[in-house]
Formats: sequence, structure tokens, C-alpha cells
Amino acid sequence: MNKDIITTIIIIAFLVLAGGFYLTSTTSDNKLITDNGVMIREQTTVETDETMMKLSTGYVTYSSDYLNKYQGKTKVLFFHANWCPTCNAADKEINERLGELPDDLLIIKTNYDKESDLKKKYGVTYQHTFVLVDDQGNELDKWNGGSLDEIIERI
Repeated sequence: MNKDIITTIIIIAFLVLAGGFYLTSTTSDNKLITDNGVMIREQTTVETDETMMKLSTGYVTYSSDYLNKYQGKTKVLFFHANWCPTCNAADKEINERLGELPDDLLIIKTNYDKESDLKKKYGVTYQHTFVLVDDQGNELDKWNGGSLDEIIERI
């Protein structure tokens, strides 16, 4: 009898905790999701002329799709190297402060060691370089180093 009561209590506790977790994770308008291993904020859907489209804002790992996919967003390429301590500090700060990113900003973490064509296109010769680009991928501004506050100020 005691065993049945304890089992029932454990099951009820588990269900209450699971239900609470489910409600917490589904009621937020700006919940964190993973995109290529980097956390980004997902916003609610908005209706466009042709379809419902999810708008993502935040911090993503480079894919050529991102330059064309998010038209109208402010896009900053962050040339990051895993071996660079200042790049890693900036990466950590951006991830810790995702909730502070403006809704129209997309920071695209770009691998400094692997994206040779992009480095050449934008004249990037130093890791921890940021390049502000327009919807066609044209450079609007470029700078070395800085924190999230500086990124936000420069855009």
C-alpha cells in the first residue's frame, strides 16, 4: 500500500513539473531556439502577402542563405576564429545578452578560418572584424573589435 501511494505521488509530481515546463516554454513570444548550434530568439509569426513567415532575430552561424533570407533585417557579419580570445569573449557576450538585441538585428557568426571568399570580398584581414551589410550583401561599414554595445551603436 505504501509503495502504491509513493508511486502515485511521484507520478503526480512528474506530471505537474512536466506541465509547468510545457506552459513556460510555449507561452513566451521571444523564446530561445537553436539554429546551427547558436542560440537565436524566435518571434511570433507575421502574415505576409504570400504566406506566414517566421522572423528570426539574433545570432546565427553563417550560411549564404542568411544574406538573402532575412530581407529588411540589419545584418552584421562577425568574423570569428575559435582560437581568438577576443572573438570568444565577444561570442560569449552576444550569447549572454541575446535578449538585448534589437528586433531588426541579425548577427551572423562567420568562420574567419574557413570563409576565404567572404574575407576577400569584404577585405577582412583580421579576426574579430564586423561587417555591416545591406540586403544584397554590399558592405556598408566595417570595424575591428568591440562589444555588443558597439555593434548596436554602429548600426
